[in-house]
Amino acid sequence: MSRSLIPLLVLPVLFMAGRAAAAEPSCQELSDQYAIVAGKGFGFAPADVQALWKQKACNTSPQASQVSALCQEMSDRFDIVAGSSFGSANADAQGSWKALACNTKPRSCQELSDQYAMVAKQGLGFAPAYVKTVWEKKACATRPQATKVTPLCQEMSDRYGIVAGGTFGTADTDVQNSWKALACTTKPSSSCQELSDQYAIVAGKGFGFAPADVQALWKQKACNTSPQASQVSALCQEMSDRFDIVAGSSFGSANADAQGSWKALACNTKPRSCQELSDQYAMVAKQGLGFAPAYVKTVWEKKACATRPQATKVTPLCQEMSDRYGIVAGGTFGTADTDVQNSWKALSCNTKPASK
Repeated sequence: MSRSLIPLLVLPVLFMAGRAAAAEPSCQELSDQYAIVAGKGFGFAPADVQALWKQKACNTSPQASQVSALCQEMSDRFDIVAGSSFGSANADAQGSWKALACNTKPRSCQELSDQYAMVAKQGLGFAPAYVKTVWEKKACATRPQATKVTPLCQEMSDRYGIVAGGTFGTADTDVQNSWKALACTTKPSSSCQELSDQYAIVAGKGFGFAPADVQALWKQKACNTSPQASQVSALCQEMSDRFDIVAGSSFGSANADAQGSWKALACNTKPRSCQELSDQYAMVAKQGLGFAPAYVKTVWEKKACATRPQATKVTPLCQEMSDRYGIVAGGTFGTADTDVQNSWKALSCNTKPASK
């Protein structure tokens, strides 16, 4: 999600004659957007932002909830590979990288396609500006994997109000082109209840882990819902995993919104161990990420997990992969993506879809 603010060069105009059109970015917002760490480095802040920072005598650093995304952005922008090379990063970017204890590497063209609906020579999807620049620099020639297409189409419908056969809503040309290239057929599906159930949003208590655009949609719809009882356990577990929340002990890196939802839902979970993640999602260290959702993959990498499913879990996991994706041993991988295929091979699976 883009963390764009009003271009700083136009701020003086907006504040003329006492007619403030927008609030000047706070020190914290500057840190969160540009990876500025007080006394360590200006991250990737341009000269005018650095000047504003000094003028305001700022002394902030990025919030914990922003660090992962900022590290990834620095890897993508400057080709930084943790433990190997700083690529084209200057002293400011290197200083912020070290201060934030980053551990990322540049995303591949395929990963960019899968995340932002980028289709080579057809559409740049909803990628932020810097990702579009990286894509062009890499001369990427990929498109989203088949298993990613429907979720990406749905995300474009939800973000921009696109209705198949009806309207493109607020989608720009890049989004429209990717939508057409992927032959999308979705419509917005995020009701207030669905937003609560997906992001742990509790009306009047907290936005859970909803990104800024989802929060804006919630407010626009004047929503007043909370997660259904059947969703609470999974949402609590996700908040524990995402933010290292341990019930009765620590809120880890959770911000006020996540803490508010956690309390309102009376959560009582703790982060899952690497072994538990392996056993649930068929994750095999350095071989395959199985069918783990995106946030679990991020947690796995952050923990530097080195586990694989216990022997007693292998056959059930193989069967689940066969049933989910239509994998037939010795025949076809069905709709399985690369992560699932790699785990299947690493576990020497030998199953086929169960008869229904």
